[in-house]
Amino acid sequence: MENMGEAEGTSTYRLGGGEKGEWTPAEAADWFAKQYLPDLSEVSVRFPEEWLYSGCSIQTPDLPPDQLAKQMYETVEVEEKDKVGSFMGNVTGDNAEHEMYKYLTGIPKTSRTALFVNYNVSMFQRFRGKPHQNQEFDIVLVFGELRKWLTIEVKAGQKGGKGWADQLKEGKIFYNEVLAATGIDTKDWEYIPVAAFPNAQNRKQVNGVPNFLKQNTNGLVITKHEMSRSLEDLLPKGPKYEIDETYLTLVKWLMASAHCSKLGASLSLTPSDPVKETKRKLVGSNTSDLGVGVSEDPGPSSSTVSQYSSLKGKPVGSQESILFWNKDQAQFLFQDNPRCIIKGDYGSGKTLVLFAKLKSLVEKGRKVVFISCLLPYEAVPPIYEVIMRKKLEEFGDNISVKEPEPGYILMEGNEHDPVVYSSLVDKMLEKSVERYILIYNYSTYLQLFLDALARRGLPTPVKKPRTVYSVEDIKTHLQENISEGIMYDRRGIRDVCLEWIGANSKIPIIYMNYLNSWDKHIERIREGNPTLFIHVEVEI
Repeated sequence: MENMGEAEGTSTYRLGGGEKGEWTPAEAADWFAKQYLPDLSEVSVRFPEEWLYSGCSIQTPDLPPDQLAKQMYETVEVEEKDKVGSFMGNVTGDNAEHEMYKYLTGIPKTSRTALFVNYNVSMFQRFRGKPHQNQEFDIVLVFGELRKWLTIEVKAGQKGGKGWADQLKEGKIFYNEVLAATGIDTKDWEYIPVAAFPNAQNRKQVNGVPNFLKQNTNGLVITKHEMSRSLEDLLPKGPKYEIDETYLTLVKWLMASAHCSKLGASLSLTPSDPVKETKRKLVGSNTSDLGVGVSEDPGPSSSTVSQYSSLKGKPVGSQESILFWNKDQAQFLFQDNPRCIIKGDYGSGKTLVLFAKLKSLVEKGRKVVFISCLLPYEAVPPIYEVIMRKKLEEFGDNISVKEPEPGYILMEGNEHDPVVYSSLVDKMLEKSVERYILIYNYSTYLQLFLDALARRGLPTPVKKPRTVYSVEDIKTHLQENISEGIMYDRRGIRDVCLEWIGANSKIPIIYMNYLNSWDKHIERIREGNPTLFIHVEVEI
């Protein structure tokens, strides 16, 4: 969703698919909560809800930071040594945030909290249609029963670091901004500035703590010593409250703004959960979280990925490669996982790990099929043309390559699963599909698709009565003043119409059928090379 900058009060918000809503920010937050959030009085929430952690984030061996830094300085090429200090700072910093995250997720599930990681002030300000600033906080925790707002600044240094006290002052300014925008009295809530030093043994090690606590009588400093106790024990004592409208309002606004306010985008109030759905489809709901799959423990951030090009070409197991290959990558290489997800930022080694795996499978005499899902973009060659193509040529005839057909999208699932049809609508919004032809073989699943359209406020396609239509009939229908989709029962149009629709309709085509049925008819459409063909295949 995007606030389009109207006057104070009611604003015009742009939704996915070009729809608009005339709302105040409060109404927009309520709409978002009603559509996508659980009962906040019964369930705690997090942003992000889940992080995919595949073991390809930290490209370092299991060594203490001082030994790791020493080995890196001795191993990398001279021209890359200036990167080591910055890289090690990222490693230790992200590990510290990870430790704090794990500590906070230990809050009892009976308490109502909202946990936000790396929340940026600009999210909230864009949501309100206000001028925005780039100010990010490591962690924001809203504690419902205690009516306390915690802004947590995490530092990796054993003696602290620079700027943490000033950052927590900025946190209070943002806290006051949120309460003022939501109409909540500051007397009803308490701001708690929290400085966290997971690598410090105790407060005495950290510079600036006495002065910080003197200026912030309700402030909190957390070190290893404090992390042995629960957060609630560390906080200033006070009464416990029932979850009230003030907590619900704060969480609605923060969650709506966090999901919907992305820089430079037309923002949709239809957040999906691709991590959970991808994990379910590819690796199963009960897959172990070690190395592959989904974990509520996010692991350290992938911003610590090593960018040392001089290490990437070294053989696995060599002294140099220990700084690139890690034990989780080795698990993927040497264990026989039937399905897994590999995720990592640019330079994290996804391609190297993938082709090392392919090579090992080929050497074992296994049959390998490589399917690339990277379509070429205008003036930018796809990555497999630059890197993967050369690697694949090394395998010769031992590997077959399947490349995607431009304009063809296959979606699969269970006939009665609403996620299939909501995902179809998401794809239509993503591809800006407005006018289209829908062909279905059976009407049993059709209502689920129509319900998904209605939930997004999209128009229902025009259903043509079942008869036997010719090509001329289809041409006439397309010339009618119909701005939305046109629906046909497959049994109500002649076979020759399929070929004509694929080659001449000039608008997107959606074909819905049961698994392994009517395949010849689908091929007739695809042979016409339509600009966009979304094929939805469901199983009973």
